[in-house]
Amino acid sequence: MKLGLTIILTALLVSCSPPPPAGTGQLLENGRWKLINYWATWCNPCREEMPELNAFVHEQRGQLDGYAVNFDGVTGTELVVQATDLNIEFTLLEDDPAAELGYARPSVLPTTLLIDPAGEIRARLLGPQTAASLLEAMK
Repeated sequence: MKLGLTIILTALLVSCSPPPPAGTGQLLENGRWKLINYWATWCNPCREEMPELNAFVHEQRGQLDGYAVNFDGVTGTELVVQATDLNIEFTLLEDDPAAELGYARPSVLPTTLLIDPAGEIRARLLGPQTAASLLEAMK
């Protein structure tokens, strides 16, 4: 009985979850701003900022792409479950793009990177962000 309930609950969580994880190969190809947010389920400031990040990514759709990177390197179904727990509504990356994009992996959470349409890192923002702080960093 418990196993059946666990399977049903997992299926429900996954069906209401963010988009499935994506690779990093086409991360900079479309000439839009990129927001890359590093998060973890144990990070309370990450939980606090997520509604603001979700709203910002939705409001900036067409001009900005949002990506979420799990700090602990969780992948697969567990990544989707944890992202659902934080209510992440933008694209999950299974692979940390730091090395591919030429920047040091963050050591503080939350960390949000803003990359301009030319592929240059415009801002490394530590701590919880707001729409106002993100827009300011994009100037």
